[in-house]
Amino acid sequence: MINLKAKMLFVLILFMLSYGCASQETLDYQQAGKIDAVEAYDRFLKKYPQTERKDEILYRMERLCYEKAIKTKSIAPYKQFLLKYPVRIAPEVIAERIEQLQYVYAENANTLQALNHFLNMYPKTRHRTKAENKIRWIRQSRKLPVITYSKKNSSRKKQTKINKNDVSIYQKNPLHNASKQITYISDLSKADLMKAADKYYQNFMKTHDHPNAELERFYRFAITWNTISWLRYKRRVEGLPSQKKIPDLIDHVLRSRWYKEFMIKITENQKYEYMENQALQIYLAQHTAAHFFQLPFPTFLCLLFQESKFDFKIASHTGAVGLGQLTTVGMQQVNILRQKDLHELRLQAATIHLGNIYRDPVVLEIMKEMGFSPKFPDIERMPEPGTYKTPDTLSKQIIKETSKQLLKRGYKFGKNINLVRSLCKKVRRGTMLPDKYAAVHPVYSKVLEKKYGNDIGNVFNPESNLMFSAMLLKYYFDYSWKVNRKILRLQPDVRAIAAIASYNVGQGGTLGFLRILARDYPKLNMNKASVEELEDKFTIKRVKRNHRKNPAKAQEIFRHVLKIKDCACAESSS
Repeated sequence: MINLKAKMLFVLILFMLSYGCASQETLDYQQAGKIDAVEAYDRFLKKYPQTERKDEILYRMERLCYEKAIKTKSIAPYKQFLLKYPVRIAPEVIAERIEQLQYVYAENANTLQALNHFLNMYPKTRHRTKAENKIRWIRQSRKLPVITYSKKNSSRKKQTKINKNDVSIYQKNPLHNASKQITYISDLSKADLMKAADKYYQNFMKTHDHPNAELERFYRFAITWNTISWLRYKRRVEGLPSQKKIPDLIDHVLRSRWYKEFMIKITENQKYEYMENQALQIYLAQHTAAHFFQLPFPTFLCLLFQESKFDFKIASHTGAVGLGQLTTVGMQQVNILRQKDLHELRLQAATIHLGNIYRDPVVLEIMKEMGFSPKFPDIERMPEPGTYKTPDTLSKQIIKETSKQLLKRGYKFGKNINLVRSLCKKVRRGTMLPDKYAAVHPVYSKVLEKKYGNDIGNVFNPESNLMFSAMLLKYYFDYSWKVNRKILRLQPDVRAIAAIASYNVGQGGTLGFLRILARDYPKLNMNKASVEELEDKFTIKRVKRNHRKNPAKAQEIFRHVLKIKDCACAESSS
């Protein structure tokens, strides 16, 4: 009996001990779960190696290691994870992340050794094109590669194969004698380019007393970029003999009411947050577009100045949008033109070259020395044309985001959605808001820039809008005007005026005016007539005769053409 009681007591003690151990294990597991760290779970497994929760804990430790690797954004944690857990969690995803980080390191190193090492490690990488372009920039900044056109049956020399993506359009050009070299990157250093630019700038730097540093350095850049572009790439823009030189064009802008009442105010009042980087993008893009589409630069710049005052978010009540005030009809014409090889080749060449400028380390260093902090989008090619639809820049999503950003900055009026919409609408029309609502300007611009800034091909993307506008203006500039069954061969400066008018009203309106002119002056040789000879014949009465049903439109066209002519043409020719 005693032995039986002793045995029962012993079993009871074992049961209680085992129950106590299980309870302690549960408590320790709960404690490790609260900490939720690899180290805590590791300690638990060392203490309870035979626990039933082992598989569950090992899986959680694996997830924690993976999450840690993602957060650190460095290569070592990813490699450690793959060594420890080679199969269970998407190894191909981790391998792709490591490849991305390796490319970022190579790109930031900006050396041939780092970039070549990356390509050797990942020969089939999706970053190959970018890495090769970077290598090309580095090599070309050190020496002078000259690639020339191959002429059929003219030489037996070994010809260089040309990458069509990088070929510029070098046709015979009445505006500037473009180099016959396809790819040219000079061996001039940053210091040499700056010296040449400064020497040119010395002739103009004392012309104006600039109200602030922002406007002064942009004036310097606008004056000298054509020189830098020519020395660096053998690419520049020019005007017609009767037109202003670039310094005179810039002076015309500086004398404008817009500059005095708008630009000076937004650069001096911090609430408006002058977007300097965007101004650089717009100037570089319009310079590049004018070169590749072979347009007189004064005509193109003055057209943009008159249409939008270089504001990418401008939208009129008629549906015209962006820097070049492109309409639905205009974009339909652009899509038709893009079906033709020459127009599309010009467009892609201009886009690719602009992207190369944005990435050129020498150009970026020059801008930094001038006082800028350049940060440009990554541009490769213009996407294929699609069905055009004007983006809604006053959509609920955009207004809601603008309101949200205003509230984040502490502006209580951001709560009033209707007020924010009304203010954004005014900004979109080019109206300067009072100081109380000045913050709407930068906030609305940044919301649109975030949405469309990298959306190449969208009309609210500054680079795309400028390229499309240049293509359309080139089409009108080269248009074959036919009057009395005869094709007119107008003088270049007259063609420029006809292109401006057509850009505003279409070629039908311009053709109607030319026919009226031919009837009124039957003895006038329009092929030899200059702008000066035709100036007194371009009257509001004659324009209204061509637009009898819409006198307001006639008045708009008349003012539009005269303002652009006064902006672009030299004083001696007016």
